[in-house]
Amino acid sequence: MQNLELFFDGNKIADVTVNGSFSLQYNNYWRENGFAISPHLPLNESIDSNSIKYFLENLLQEGRGLEDTIAYYRASKRDVVSILKTVGVETSRALSLYLHFFNIQVLKED
Repeated sequence: MQNLELFFDGNKIADVTVNGSFSLQYNNYWRENGFAISPHLPLNESIDSNSIKYFLENLLQEGRGLEDTIAYYRASKRDVVSILKTVGVETSRALSLYLHFFNIQVLKED
């Protein structure tokens, strides 16, 4: 099992657990005061595992850049967590992931 903590603007908003399938659990404060970070990741409804996987995949670069990264690090294209663990992720604006299994916080500075 692998765990990711999801942060927005420096505040923890959710936990992602990967254990064969993906699950996302927003924390109580974010559910009451925040917003869904994607239309496919609603605050107060069940979230499909594939929606979480696709969301994480969309945080990665696309096209030739992703292909070159996968080849360089010998990562599995099908395993988004493996790619995140191996190369980290440069996310959009204030969103960041804390990778428990890698013990680093990946942030993007504007």
